[in-house]
Amino acid sequence: MTKALTIASRDKLLQAITAGEGYPRDRRALADFLRERGGGITEETLKDYAQAVAAEAVEKARGASWETNRIAGMKKAVKELLAHAPEISAAVRDGVLRTLGEIKIPKRERTEIPREKLFTREEIDRLIAEIPDRRLSLLVAALYQTGCRESELLQARSRALREEGDHYTLTVRGKGNKERKVFMSSALVAEIREMFGVGTLLFPGRDGKVWSASSVSHRIRRASKHYIGKTLSPHAFRHSKATHLIEAGRALNAVSRFLGHSSVDVTAKFYLHNQLQADDVL
Repeated sequence: MTKALTIASRDKLLQAITAGEGYPRDRRALADFLRERGGGITEETLKDYAQAVAAEAVEKARGASWETNRIAGMKKAVKELLAHAPEISAAVRDGVLRTLGEIKIPKRERTEIPREKLFTREEIDRLIAEIPDRRLSLLVAALYQTGCRESELLQARSRALREEGDHYTLTVRGKGNKERKVFMSSALVAEIREMFGVGTLLFPGRDGKVWSASSVSHRIRRASKHYIGKTLSPHAFRHSKATHLIEAGRALNAVSRFLGHSSVDVTAKFYLHNQLQADDVL
C-alpha cells in the first residue's frame, strides 16, 4: 500500500493546499476532491484526480485552459507541500514527484474563440469608463490596447517603455522568454505614470511588488459581469484585440507577430471566425 503524504492532520493538509499563491480556484478544487476522498495525497489519489479532471473537461465541454489550470494548480500545490515538509520520507517524496511527472495534459485541437467569449469595442469602452478603481481601469485599457497576456503586463518594467513620436513602444517577454514590442498611446502612458508613478514596474501592486495575477483576474471577472453582463477573464481582451484587428482587415501574419504567436496557423485557428453575422448579410 502506498503511504500517504500527510502534514500533521488532514485539515492542515487541506489548508496548506489552498494557502499558496496562484491558481486559487484550482487549489480549492483539489482540496475539495481530497476532502471527499477522506485521505491524504497518494500516487493513486493524484492519478484519480487527473482522471476526474479529464472526465469533467469532456462531459462539461470545459476549455483546454480550464484543464491545464486544474492540473497545473494541483502540481504547484503538491510541490509546495513537498518543499515545506521536511518530515516527509524520501520514498514518499520520490513517488509523488514521479507521479506528478507522469501526469500529462492531453493536447486538444485548437478551435476558434467563440464570440460570446469576446468583448465588443463598445463594451470595452464602457468597462473602462465604469470601473471605479482607476488603477484597474487603466490596466484594462492597456490589456486591450497592447493585446498582451496578463502576465506580460504585470511583469513589464517601466524602463521597457520607449517614446517614438506620437506613441510609445513597450518591450514585453512572452512565452519561451521571447521579447516583442507592443504599442501604447502617449495619452495612456501619461495616465499610467500619473497613477502608478515611475518605479521599477509599470503596473505595481499597492505594496510596490508585482500585482497579484489572481487578484487581477478575480476583479476583472467581477467587474465585467457587473458592468456588461459577461464574466470574462483578462485574456479576453487579448482575444478581442486580435479579432478586431483581423476584422478591420489587418494582415494575419502581422497580427500573429503582434500577438507573439509561434506561427500564423495558431492565429488562424483562434481568430478566423467562419460564421457570418447579421451585419455582414443585411
